[in-house]
Amino acid sequence: MPSDSGVPQVVIVGGGFCGAVLALHLARLAVRPLGITLIEPAADLGRGIAYAGDEPVHRINVPAARMAVFQDEPGDFDRYAHAEGAVAADPAGLQPNGDFYARRTLFGDYVGELLRAARAANPSVRIDHVRAKAVGLRQGSVLTDQDAAIAADALVLATGNPRPALPRPLALLAGDPRLVVDPWQSGALTGIASDASVLIVGTGLTMADIVAVLSRRGHRGAIVALSRHGLTQRRKQPGPYEPQGDFAALPGDTALELLQSVRAVLGAGAPAGVRWEDVIEAVRLQGRAIWRRLPEDERRRVVRHLRAFWDVHRYQVAPPVDDAVRAARVEGWLAIQAGTIQSATAGADGIDVAIRPRGRIGVETRRFGHVVNATGPSMHGLIDGNPFLADLAAQGLAAADPLQLGLHVGPDSRPVGSAPAPLPIFALGLLARGQFGELAGVRELSAQAAEVALALVRAFAPDTALPVRGDLLVIPGRHITAAPSRIAEPTC
Repeated sequence: MPSDSGVPQVVIVGGGFCGAVLALHLARLAVRPLGITLIEPAADLGRGIAYAGDEPVHRINVPAARMAVFQDEPGDFDRYAHAEGAVAADPAGLQPNGDFYARRTLFGDYVGELLRAARAANPSVRIDHVRAKAVGLRQGSVLTDQDAAIAADALVLATGNPRPALPRPLALLAGDPRLVVDPWQSGALTGIASDASVLIVGTGLTMADIVAVLSRRGHRGAIVALSRHGLTQRRKQPGPYEPQGDFAALPGDTALELLQSVRAVLGAGAPAGVRWEDVIEAVRLQGRAIWRRLPEDERRRVVRHLRAFWDVHRYQVAPPVDDAVRAARVEGWLAIQAGTIQSATAGADGIDVAIRPRGRIGVETRRFGHVVNATGPSMHGLIDGNPFLADLAAQGLAAADPLQLGLHVGPDSRPVGSAPAPLPIFALGLLARGQFGELAGVRELSAQAAEVALALVRAFAPDTALPVRGDLLVIPGRHITAAPSRIAEPTC
């Protein structure tokens, strides 16, 4: 299906981690000339929301030694961090056992360096960055807000996390400068005085990052962090973890059976020293197989009843960030509460918030100087909030998945729509979570990108044999990379 130039063109909408890592896999795998265009308004590729910003206390919640973009290069990011002098210059990120929890921006630097190296290593692959926003798809070309039309032979959606949206009880506060809708926006917290009272809506990783930032700035005003369950992220413990439990063989066709199997493995292994981290690691590694077993109704029950508990165990908090949260609680200026917001009213002296504590009937009204929204990405506004996805949906080329976790995609990572696609389209990362269940960590995201890259390379060069050994694709004179066979080859 090559374009008029004779060189196949892959257009990637989104240049955060998912878009960048797909470009890296394509550059590794391509055996013929290939054009790759990433449409991303930010100046740097590979950062997205997760690895942008300049806040020094924002840290990755996985040790650098375990942050491998490619499975055949374990420890590569850790080596990069040492070579750049980042470890020596950042003792706060170093733990007694030698684990280094890097600043998020450092990993963005690392991905950018990998892209520069990829361009040099395979000159037959051209990687271009168009600083614009994609707004539509017409006749095989992606339209941008800069009035450009970029021809595509294949399209990959890597738009990443949508921005947060306000919980409904806070909607009337929109526009009030004392309300922080998106704490990941640059400078979002700068208007909060050190003695101000603050309500943080959400108690997950974003809350922990907010507290760490305010603590670094000397904040000592009273902070309440509120969520439905009042659960906070577990602290990342030193590894290595030893996965425990074969959940493909244990009962787990319902949400209840899955929960009971997890508890049974943990209970049986406790006398031998099995940790909950070991069991969670097994669930993570087997995540796709577990999710595939569950019927849609049971997936919905998992999301509704178990997701909050899974999140706090799966997405653990980096020790330096956890230290800041614990200190704030010990010093008495941070309280974690379980409850729901019933209403909020802006007044001259603050924002009055009516809170119903969990397990109680009555409502308590408290006044805060600021309210910070830490509820995370708004998946319900995924399509409507993105002009390009909205355009695809209007053409019948994309739709929300039944669980509202992302886009409706098939097991081949291709969006399921009501109309035939005019070219091969794939969805990466969070967009495909409804199909795969667990797509968040670097390892999982890179693995899915490798699958899509392999499918594209095979489609563009169908007469070229790509030698596969077990689960690995072996490229003579180059690297070995993951080559799962779950992705069907697109028709090009």
